Amino acid sequence: MAQEPLNDLARSNIGVVIAFLRSVGHSLEADNIQAWLDGGKITMDEDLGDDTGAETDGDGNIVIRKLDLATVDLSRAPRLRLFSAIADLAALLVHEKVHAHQNAPNLILEIRFKLSTSTNIWELEAYYREIDVRVEWMRWLVGEYVDEVRVYNPKVRAFNELARAIAAGEPAQKERMLELLGPIRAETDELMQKKQNIIDMIREILGRARVLKNANYEKQNYWYDQMKQGWEAYLAQWQDNVRTLGLNRERGADWAEWIRQDPPPLPELLLEMPERAMLDTQDLRSRYAAVLAQREAWERRPPAQEVAHVTPFVEPLVAELPPDGLANLLVYPDVSYRVYYHRREVPIGLDVRGGRIADANLRGFDAAGTTVRVAQSTMLRVLAAADPAAAYRAERAAGRIQFEPRAAGGRRPVLYLIAVVVGLALGFALARLF
Repeated sequence: MAQEPLNDLARSNIGVVIAFLRSVGHSLEADNIQAWLDGGKITMDEDLGDDTGAETDGDGNIVIRKLDLATVDLSRAPRLRLFSAIADLAALLVHEKVHAHQNAPNLILEIRFKLSTSTNIWELEAYYREIDVRVEWMRWLVGEYVDEVRVYNPKVRAFNELARAIAAGEPAQKERMLELLGPIRAETDELMQKKQNIIDMIREILGRARVLKNANYEKQNYWYDQMKQGWEAYLAQWQDNVRTLGLNRERGADWAEWIRQDPPPLPELLLEMPERAMLDTQDLRSRYAAVLAQREAWERRPPAQEVAHVTPFVEPLVAELPPDGLANLLVYPDVSYRVYYHRREVPIGLDVRGGRIADANLRGFDAAGTTVRVAQSTMLRVLAAADPAAAYRAERAAGRIQFEPRAAGGRRPVLYLIAVVVGLALGFALARLF
């Protein structure tokens, strides 16, 4: 890879995405991406390999394929026309930002999933988040569409009444028809574009769901199995509706020709747009707002609540710590080239007061008095045990839970791996000499 800083077009396009996220109520995601942009944690690359749009390293730095980021100027056309391109880049950034923030809670979630499946929980979480935001954006589009249809249909009805009057032999009200026809034709084009965006979004949602199913990330695939049939039927409805709008555009062109030339027979009447299988706009938007509020509350929950996931392991550990002070729990993956290459140890900072956890810092404390090192597999055995306290004592006695009276941030497991490799190489060299 040959990473390079963002150019002006790339920064502009990310700015468009941030504005889009704010416009649909995703201020948390917008602030998050803005912070990464300001901090220089987003770069680009000409080629990340086949079917790879972006990558995130262990420090949360995001690299995006240049083709996806700096090819089309997303600010040059109305948002509606470039909606799919903007949404795709926004979804890509949301997906990668999940990876950038995957830390202790996600690591614990990974450990829990290892009990039942070989799930890549890191990708599973990112794909589910990406699907969630696409569903929310699709619903936002539908809400806008419903509002516009309620303005569009009365104009169509008024136009058709004039057409029926002409067919009954009444004088043609050409000026009034022209007043109505202009907005109808413009709104038809806009509604067609909006419907196409909805269709594209549903297709992307189904596509992402198929990724989860085909990759076998989950044994049950319950989300995909439950949504697939209903959403594909929903997609077919929107495709039928867009055909109806296409007919209106053709008839609108015929009417414009007729108004200019005034020959009989009259063209066919325009069609009103159906609102089938749609919620009331206010209901739709209130549900949308509720989902956003729920997610923001979840993402802003105190770190101490996150650590609750590992209570069976942390409780006996805290009993061995000083009753008051800061400690860092460093969880590192088991030895494999792939794991060491992609991920570093994960710190969980524990603020202990009166022998209990008063607070937690998911990035660790710089001034911790004690550091505890443990492997994922060790935590897994304790959490999966029928008696976690007894399992903890056994792991501690075996030396697999190590207490170090120093601050975190020193040796990394990858350094141990390098030392082992170097040691083995020296050993072989000495064996040959002797």
